[in-house]
Amino acid sequence: MLFRSNKYSYGWFGTYASYKYDLRIEEYIRLLGDSGSYLFVGKGYPKSLPGNVYSSHIPDYDYYTLMSSVNVLLVVYKDISFSGVIHDGVGLNKDFLANKLCKDYILKTYSEYYLVKEHKGLFLVSKNGKPKTKTYGWSLYLKKVFYV
Repeated sequence: MLFRSNKYSYGWFGTYASYKYDLRIEEYIRLLGDSGSYLFVGKGYPKSLPGNVYSSHIPDYDYYTLMSSVNVLLVVYKDISFSGVIHDGVGLNKDFLANKLCKDYILKTYSEYYLVKEHKGLFLVSKNGKPKTKTYGWSLYLKKVFYV
């Protein structure tokens, strides 16, 4: 897979479906404005979104590469039954821009994360100055996160 950029400000990952998100994706883009570059990865994202869109199933290594290229993951779900995206983001030391539900879940589940700030109903959640653990690539990430 060829990528047009090595770094993205914000990334959405996972299947895009209206039942998953508490606002339409265009509303979040409007809230963020021109504050950075966007990446959308997963089945169902419209090609018309601003930024790079990979709207299909992608191999694991490409998923890891794309997620590694994002500074902040947007997690704005209506319900959290099991969020692989949040779990992967924690494993890859990502910061999160979350709605209240996802912020509460991250802070309750991952003690190393802290609320940094709130802006227009979105919450920036980060390790906030704590040293981020080193990541070693997809294979060792899988071992650390899934086979502990």
